[in-house]
Order: sequence, then C-alpha cells, then structure tokens
Amino acid sequence: FQRLQHAYEVLSDPHERAWYDAHREQILRGHDPNDDAHVPGSDTTADVSMASDIDLWKYFSSGVYQGFGDDQQGFFAVFRELFVKLDEEERNARFVDPTTMAQDSQTRLAPMFGRSESEWSEVRSFYSYWEHFVSRKSFAFGDRWKLSDAPNREVRRIMERENKRERGRLRKEFNSQVQELVSFVKKRDVRVKQRKLDESQRREKEARERQEQIAARAAAREASRNRGVDPEMEAEWARVDAMLEDMQLLGGDGEAADGNEENGHSEEKRDVVWACDVCAKTFRSEKQLDNHLGSKKHVENVKRA
Repeated sequence: FQRLQHAYEVLSDPHERAWYDAHREQILRGHDPNDDAHVPGSDTTADVSMASDIDLWKYFSSGVYQGFGDDQQGFFAVFRELFVKLDEEERNARFVDPTTMAQDSQTRLAPMFGRSESEWSEVRSFYSYWEHFVSRKSFAFGDRWKLSDAPNREVRRIMERENKRERGRLRKEFNSQVQELVSFVKKRDVRVKQRKLDESQRREKEARERQEQIAARAAAREASRNRGVDPEMEAEWARVDAMLEDMQLLGGDGEAADGNEENGHSEEKRDVVWACDVCAKTFRSEKQLDNHLGSKKHVENVKRA
C-alpha cells in the first residue's frame, strides 16, 4: 500500500513526475559501481553518482522507511542519518572548489533534520539550508583530460576549459539531485503538513473574526442611524469602517501580518479619515474634505438631498 501511495503522489505532482521521467533509469538502477570507472582522457563520461559514496537514488522512494516514527527504520531516523552523512562528505571533501568554500566550512555543521516532535524553528532551519544546497566539492573526478598529456600550452588551455565545463555540469546535476531529494522529503514530512494545516486554520479564523467585526460595526452603525446620529458620529463610524476594511486587505492571506511580526515591526498608526455623508465618500485629510465640499458635484448632491 505504501508503494502504491508513493506512485500516486509522484503521478499527481507534475514537477515530481517530470523529475522521475527524466531520471527513471538512474532511480531504478541505483548506484552502479561501474559508473566509477571513468578515467580522464578516455571516451567515457563521468556520472553524477560518483560525486557521493551514498546511493542517493534509492532514497527517492517511500520504501526506504517504515512509518513516520522515530524508530530506527522510521522516516525521521532514515533521513536524519542520510543528511548527516551528506554534510560529513561536504565538510570532509578531499578536493574542494575554493569558490564555494566558506572560512568555517570544515567545522560548521548543517542544520539537523530533527525528530517527529522537533520545534518548527528547527524544521524551518533545516529546509532553508538544504533547499538551497550548493556542493563545495571540486568534481575533479569528471575531468575529460589529463593536463599532463598536453603537448603545448594552447592545447593545455583547451583541456582546462573542457574540464571546467564538465565539472560545472556535474556540480549542477549533483546540486539538483540533492535539492530534488529535499523536495521529495519535505512533501512527505508530517511536520510540514501539520504546519500548513495550522497556518490554514489560523488564517481562516482571522478572516472570520475580521468579517464578524465588520458585520458588528455595520449593524451598530445601522442601529445608530435609525435612532438619529449627528454628523460627527457618522464621520467616526466611517473612520472605523475604513480602518477595518484596510485591516481586511492587509491580512487577507495572513502574509503581511506574519512578516511584520517576524521582523519585529509594529504596524504604523493610521491617519484620521474624514467623511462626506451626502456623497458617501471618505478622505485622508481635512483639506481634501474641504476641497470636496466646495466641488460642483457635492453642491448638486446637497440640492438633491
């Protein structure tokens, strides 16, 4: 059943299905030791599987784990061990590309995958790092030519360019492979699913509360009109209604409020709103209201009223 569910998830996701279609042979075959037989100067082309001692292809399957517990065969233990090994390979790489090597890269540990009960901050940190993974390895194993075989400098420079181009290809493929694996894991991570559900429920609750506030204000305003309210009170109701409408626009998808809260900024205080009851319009300043009161359209509306 787990394999059938995995197949359905792959087929139902256009991006994931395209990835599997493009790498079907490698995923089914896994890591082939014969792929490591590439020799510079030969007619063979290096395979990306040579970039790691880990058979990454086999992890593109729900068959590598059993359930979503923290036991040894569970989802979290399996992928926690995998990403620890990947990080160790990166930090202990024998040949390193200087352009990708940070000053503390050999001692800095990548964020841990965590457990089923890990805090969301830990989960978010992990995916933020690995979704933008860039390998620091040199990928020198993919060189097409042995520079020592060059008969002269001109040929040597041509060899160097081709070797550099081949290393770039392998680095791009390896980075993509790891990033796709992270996407595969994230899609099945129950912590991520629960977070999305919690956020969806929170946004729905906030939307309901905003609608209830607007409805309550509208009802109170209508009741006040029936009792007869002076123009100043009407202007105050209009100001409150405008503020509630602005809140609804800003918080409609929950993103603006989240961003302000995370960055530690409070929402700026809003200006007072002036209203014209005759024309049913609101203005941001008293000067705008004065200009409107002297307009031809306003005078005509007053005569008709």
